[in-house]
Amino acid sequence: MKNLIYLIPLFFLFSISLSIQSGQISKVNDIDIWWDSFGKESDPPLLMIMGLNANSQHWPKEFIQELVDKDLYVVIYDNRDTGKSTWINNENFFVKLVKISPNFIKKWFVDLIFGSMIDEKGRFNIEGLPSSYDIEDMSSDAINLMRRLGIDKFHILGVSMGGMIAQQTAIDYPDNIISLTSWMSSPGFNVEGLKGPEPFFVEAIKQSALLNFQNKQSESILYIYEKQTGSKYNFNQAEYQKRVNMILSHGENSNSGHMLAVGASENRLNTLPKINIPTLVIHGTEDPLIPFDHGKKTHFLINNSKFIPLEGVGHEFVKDQYGFITTEIYNHIRNAIGEKK
Repeated sequence: MKNLIYLIPLFFLFSISLSIQSGQISKVNDIDIWWDSFGKESDPPLLMIMGLNANSQHWPKEFIQELVDKDLYVVIYDNRDTGKSTWINNENFFVKLVKISPNFIKKWFVDLIFGSMIDEKGRFNIEGLPSSYDIEDMSSDAINLMRRLGIDKFHILGVSMGGMIAQQTAIDYPDNIISLTSWMSSPGFNVEGLKGPEPFFVEAIKQSALLNFQNKQSESILYIYEKQTGSKYNFNQAEYQKRVNMILSHGENSNSGHMLAVGASENRLNTLPKINIPTLVIHGTEDPLIPFDHGKKTHFLINNSKFIPLEGVGHEFVKDQYGFITTEIYNHIRNAIGEKK
């Protein structure tokens, strides 16, 4: 009995291991990429890619733990331009000037910027803007990070812009990707016939940007989290505030060039049909940023893909669905491994 007492601290340390930010930085494509891993290296590897302007701490720790408990080896990382990876775009002189200007100037500037980014059909109009990198470059970051880790073949999961990066990785590196999961993502914002963001959410993005110009980054992130929530589940502000605190302590670049990178990239209308690996597409029916039809179009374009609609869910991670979604991802990966044998 006395010997068992000494095991209690070890159990406690294991149970909180996911809450401690460890991770390390590797040189990839001549920039620093911060990454972390969870689980046993002998388990099937799953690379998870986060979305636009978002560092890796947007991944809920409980969600990662669910995947690890299903015997998956999970790797997360900060995309270039956010978190602890290299920031290519930083706050320039003009942004600093706007930040010290009166609020009516800040609001005028936000209205001007987003007025030019949304076309007459309500869709993002961001093609042709100058960008120092594109989705293909970010896909190259993903594949070369895994090569740096000595992992030649792996499964890939991306959310939002991360889904675009994951799609591009599956297109460009078919011999390395065993299976693809594209969640709340799109074949491209400029694909004809697909909807733009909901009008109320465009206003929410503008308000979030205004809060950033007022140096209220925590309020900005929390506000957009709430507005992208669907109707089926309540928004738990206290729980999200804890996550926002972790996100900001890790380094969130509100001046990243991610949106410009999306605009500088070709859509995948003609290249997604080339994907012939097992693919899972997940999308919320009430996604206000990347509407539901983007998910359906992705599913349509990728042959033999499986589509999971999340009823009443927005552009969000829903805690009540972690078990269901991680089980679907696990089964998808296991089936892909079976097909490879």
